[in-house]
Amino acid sequence: MNKKGEVFLIATLIILSVLIGLGAVYTSTKAPKEDVKVYDLTNEITYEASRVIDNGVFTGADIEANVKNLTDFYSKSNPDSNFAVVYGDKNSLKAVYYEQTPTGSIGIATGGGASAQTIYQRTSTEETLFPTGDKVVVEFGGNYYDFDIKEGQSFYLVIKKERADEEFVAQQ
Repeated sequence: MNKKGEVFLIATLIILSVLIGLGAVYTSTKAPKEDVKVYDLTNEITYEASRVIDNGVFTGADIEANVKNLTDFYSKSNPDSNFAVVYGDKNSLKAVYYEQTPTGSIGIATGGGASAQTIYQRTSTEETLFPTGDKVVVEFGGNYYDFDIKEGQSFYLVIKKERADEEFVAQQ
């Protein structure tokens, strides 16, 4: 039998597969890793606040002042994050918003290109919230967050952090 035709057919298939393999376009993307620090920070603050609230309930300490001190501390320790904190009971809910607002920029121009750094100022705003039924709605950073109100003292937290063109939000 004449097997020359089969050899040429197999060689042609091998050459075609190599050419198609070389001509294929390889596309890949890399997404930046998610900033899990926001979620860890939310869990940490919530845990600490629950201990502060428990202490206030059992010993009669000023819960509002202690929660405010706690959230002030975390706000100063994490200047790159914005916070919305809701605390109190069904009859007296308070919200404190810690946000950084741009106040200007400083820069230097050298022989290359100009370089500028934006300067932020941390501001805190307080308000009294009025629940509707068993829910309270908080407007923070252009978004609305609703929380179920429980019996006794409550603590709710929203943290926003921007990095590059991404925004990480954690609520608890």
